[in-house]
Amino acid sequence: MIITTRKCGLCKEEIILEKENKAILINKKYYHYDCFIEKEINKKRNTLTKEEIENLADQISEKNKEFINELINKNHLYLWLQKKYELTIIPTYIYQKLAEIHNGTWKDLTIKIPPEDILDMFKRQWHNLEQINIGNINKGKKLSPESRLNYDISVIINKSSSYYDWRRKQEEQKIEMMQSIESSQATNNFRSSMEKENIANNEKDLSQYLEEI
Repeated sequence: MIITTRKCGLCKEEIILEKENKAILINKKYYHYDCFIEKEINKKRNTLTKEEIENLADQISEKNKEFINELINKNHLYLWLQKKYELTIIPTYIYQKLAEIHNGTWKDLTIKIPPEDILDMFKRQWHNLEQINIGNINKGKKLSPESRLNYDISVIINKSSSYYDWRRKQEEQKIEMMQSIESSQATNNFRSSMEKENIANNEKDLSQYLEEI
């Protein structure tokens, strides 16, 4: 399992960012949520109450959430690629290429593709990428792991439009299914309500009938 860790600036223990939902990043240092609060409380010139410090920690955590999530997603992508392509390190030019793809500045690319989507595309296309590599080898074009990764990134990017079209269709189908379920539930609720009303009316009629006997 891939995890993303940073050392806490107070206790010096590891922070597992995937588990620490309220990790604090301030002045380029990471803290466990509770460690940050402890650090602030024990400041010699602290003028804040514990409640104010907790509010401050919540604000900092919320502000950093997007950055930390991106950090986690990049780490998952890079380590997955490193393992799949059996690389000791990923070359700098690959990091640069991926950064430009994430930022939407890569040539011929009009959208930003976040690291989590790159990873998802790689996983879904891995069998196809393996087949392409076998085909290249059979043609006498055996690539080094670094060159193959660079080549496969281009393959993935070229398929990104199809990927997002598929994602949109999946989302549309999900919405349609949810609407269908809601409609079915509404119909069932209506039927249930009518059945209850009919039972109540029948019981009322029976009650009146018994009174008349």
